[in-house]
Amino acid sequence: MKKNWFYSVLSVLFVTLMFTSCYRVTPDAGQEAVLVHKPYFFGKDGVDKNPVGTGSKWVWWSTDAIEVSMVPQKYDEKLEDVTSNDNTLLDFNTQIQLQVKSGDSPVLIQNYGENWYINVIQETYRNTVRSYISRYNPFDLMSNREVLDSINIMVKKDMESHIEKLSSARELPIEVINVIVGRAIPNGPQKEEMDRTAAATQ
Repeated sequence: MKKNWFYSVLSVLFVTLMFTSCYRVTPDAGQEAVLVHKPYFFGKDGVDKNPVGTGSKWVWWSTDAIEVSMVPQKYDEKLEDVTSNDNTLLDFNTQIQLQVKSGDSPVLIQNYGENWYINVIQETYRNTVRSYISRYNPFDLMSNREVLDSINIMVKKDMESHIEKLSSARELPIEVINVIVGRAIPNGPQKEEMDRTAAATQ
């Protein structure tokens, strides 16, 4: 009788310990959770190679869960004072759309961290867009859709090459879905000059 009582208490304590030492990871739709193990006493630390997709999973409190969106994500980049081929300063609202490859979110976090976009994509993207804009005149950049479409295509190819180059050293499981460079917007001083010119012409 006493022995059964002891085992009952022990079982209750064990279950209580389990529930107070763990939490449940439940990713939202369209997301994967990457588990980063940080055991207090025993076990292997580091990124778990198997992401948590649909459903849920119980993990120790010491384990971090990083949610990664698996649907295409839009990253807006406003570029100010970009120089055209005649040194006119223009502003642009641009956007790059990226998607993490399904099932590869742990590889992404392992190789490039949670802030992978800022770490290895953002600055290269901004510089690439600036480089192509500098080849064209302000009129085309403000009104020629074919020129802007060609810039979109060239920037997309260059970003795909950039990702491929990075992947040759450490895999970067990212796909470039689209690039959108909007029409040029004259900055403050440039707009004032254009308004003065238009007024003088009239």
